[in-house]
Amino acid sequence: MKRKEGFVEEKDGEFYYLFPNGENIEGKIFSMNDTCKYIWDLLENEHSEQQIISAVAAYYGVKNEIVSEDIQDILSQMSMAKLIEK
Repeated sequence: MKRKEGFVEEKDGEFYYLFPNGENIEGKIFSMNDTCKYIWDLLENEHSEQQIISAVAAYYGVKNEIVSEDIQDILSQMSMAKLIEK
């Protein structure tokens, strides 16, 4: 999976926001915490779900099983918001 083009990223305090731009102008604003932002950055290049889970687990120094469900939820939300291509 990989992130779609056409979003502008802004930071406000603790959160990051993705604003639709160009052809995506009818899309909704998507807010991200640090973990979501890390995943968004990873998705600049093609990665499998398992690669993302492994990268986030390594980033936080935990086992894959600990972050797996949360990452799947985040990816599902990103997919429903049409931010990523699977």
